[in-house]
Amino acid sequence: MTRYGTFGNNIRPPVPPGMKLDANVYVKMRDGIKIAVDVYRPEKEGRYPAILGTTPYIKEIQQLPPEFTHSIEAGATNFFISNGYVHVIEQVRGTGYSQGRYNWYDSTEAKDGYEVVEWIAKQPWCNGNVGMMGDSYFGRTQYLIAGEKPPHLKCIAPFDAGSDDYRDSRNEGGMLRAGWIEKWELIHFVRLYSGREKLRGRNFPLI
Repeated sequence: MTRYGTFGNNIRPPVPPGMKLDANVYVKMRDGIKIAVDVYRPEKEGRYPAILGTTPYIKEIQQLPPEFTHSIEAGATNFFISNGYVHVIEQVRGTGYSQGRYNWYDSTEAKDGYEVVEWIAKQPWCNGNVGMMGDSYFGRTQYLIAGEKPPHLKCIAPFDAGSDDYRDSRNEGGMLRAGWIEKWELIHFVRLYSGREKLRGRNFPLI
């Protein structure tokens, strides 16, 4: 039976025919921190446009069936690959296999996204055109990264992303949504930081 979990010691399902997966590729940031990305690309060699999604969640769940979890928010990888795109899932700083300290939606995360976009554009499997898409967290980070104006970012497609985290999520209608905060922080982040493996260079988030 296939097991799904946070870290690489859990078994991933095989990718479908016609697709390659470069898992846990490290991209070095300006300050030496290494960011982990998964690169899904067509099996046929070539240069393709790329779609980037950035997340603090467990990026391996991208391979789960869509009906298995709502957390597959980066879009339909199989569809993108079969239509001639590369799909890159970035594990943001301080989460999963990425080094550093996590502090959601800060300027460091936006600058990291800029660097990942430009790294993608230089890869031999990319034709220099990079877009972003996804909903919820994947959508909100698009606004931040686009604000950094990476030269090779051609478009973004955020949805269900909100525009004001205070009013849209944590304090809707002016009242603290304690249940939502508990669900989001505890369910997602306890899983990320209670793994059996310790990653050198990763620090706990400022929560």
